[in-house]
Amino acid sequence: MTVESKRCGATRALVGDHIPANGDLLASTGVKEIYVMLTFGCNIRCRICPYWGETGICHDTDLYERYKGKWDPVAMKRFLSDMREYGPRLLNISGGEPLLTPHWADLARMAKVLGYEQVELTTNASFLAPKIEQAARLVDTLQVSFTDPTEWKRGFGMLGEADPERWGPALRAIFRLAKRVNPKLRIVVNYALHREGVVAVETFADQALAEPGLVDAFHLVHPMFLSPNVLAAHKADLAKFGTDGRFWEGFGAQQEGTDVVALKAAIKAVGAKHPMAEVFPRMADDELEHWYNDGGYTPRRYRNLCGAPWTQLHVIPNGDVWVCYDVVIGNIHKDDAATIWNGGRVRRLRQHLAEEGLFSGCSGCFLKYTVAEEGTCSLTQSGAC
Repeated sequence: MTVESKRCGATRALVGDHIPANGDLLASTGVKEIYVMLTFGCNIRCRICPYWGETGICHDTDLYERYKGKWDPVAMKRFLSDMREYGPRLLNISGGEPLLTPHWADLARMAKVLGYEQVELTTNASFLAPKIEQAARLVDTLQVSFTDPTEWKRGFGMLGEADPERWGPALRAIFRLAKRVNPKLRIVVNYALHREGVVAVETFADQALAEPGLVDAFHLVHPMFLSPNVLAAHKADLAKFGTDGRFWEGFGAQQEGTDVVALKAAIKAVGAKHPMAEVFPRMADDELEHWYNDGGYTPRRYRNLCGAPWTQLHVIPNGDVWVCYDVVIGNIHKDDAATIWNGGRVRRLRQHLAEEGLFSGCSGCFLKYTVAEEGTCSLTQSGAC
């Protein structure tokens, strides 16, 4: 079956080589990334987090129980092995906080045995110190994410380093040991921007980047959120695919009160001192006011179709598989990989996107932005951020 519509040209251009040679836009021959969320549990519970934040879904006990799952190495190995047919190079191990469960290490070993070239671990770092040597041996990229100082203190307080002036050296010591164990390890530090954290942006960057060559990439990440009206419209869109969209309520934390002028100044200050620093998503200065006040704004460079349903997938703790958040296309405990990746449920989703365009809330979805970018934007790049 081939979709013929005004969106087809854009779809074909966007997903490129991942469309089969027969031109079937509803199928995909390739996966770039498999993102496995081992748990939704987290010890820090940042206020901006869609899982445990101000409006986070995991506060809903019934919903949290729905998404919980038990580690099943047999089902996971079968799924990851069968997905190799579609050529994924990257397996990202995440959560919640993946280090709350011992299975992150099992999954990393499994991925390497199955031939995944890149294994990435995404963590808040609070449990990282005693596991750092093991992590450095098992993964290729260590991605460490932070938000405002309240969260630093809670996370690094577990290490006795609640003071930013002390946790900075403690964090760098962890990274230093990791690089000694595995000199090829890539270390990425992310700082999720939040209205209370704007004043600490520069201090955080100074601490994280104090030792040249230790951190390989540093990102300032704008929050994803939706206004009440956009959220309601998005849930209505998703209802067509058999979901109540409750997961998306976690993206309802509003950002009113963010001092955008101060934020712009902080971003420029970080860029001036640390040329390696990058920002995500990419936005021009005149777009930041819209981003932080509209709750449904899409930056100019991202106003196209999203390639995520053709190129990457998420496995959540109960085994459900998403290519769009909260739209289940299969379950690794019940369905084979071919049915999940190119079966009826995902084909219907792809057809809707190709013919009708994006959902109302796609402006607040990380997948739209990560798939659109091979990299992120240097803070020193004129006019881009």
